[in-house]
Amino acid sequence: MSSDSCAQVCLVFCNRFARALPDSSRCSIEPKWDGVRAIVFSSDADCRLHSRNRREITGSYPDLVTALTGHTGGREVVLDGEIIARPRPGVPSFRLLQRRMHVARPSRPLISAVPTGS
Repeated sequence: MSSDSCAQVCLVFCNRFARALPDSSRCSIEPKWDGVRAIVFSSDADCRLHSRNRREITGSYPDLVTALTGHTGGREVVLDGEIIARPRPGVPSFRLLQRRMHVARPSRPLISAVPTGS
């Protein structure tokens, strides 16, 4: 991405008076997911999640671990992304996710109420 494109992206997100998104053929645009950043180390046999501060958070998201384990086609993969809660398809809710954050061993009712692995 050129410095000109970066400047446009900065303008969109920093300037509340920006009227349009930058030209998408010149830069990448993604939605704000409103989640918790996580680094995932996954293979067919194992899955570990770490926070952006390198804290182990695997136990906090057993539903996500189940969804990711065993689906790498024999490869070891590293994913950098956000864990989100979606009360409705395509609509993330940080407020809902807060119920799961910092819970080391979530109960089944909490996992059902705030799913992250689907």
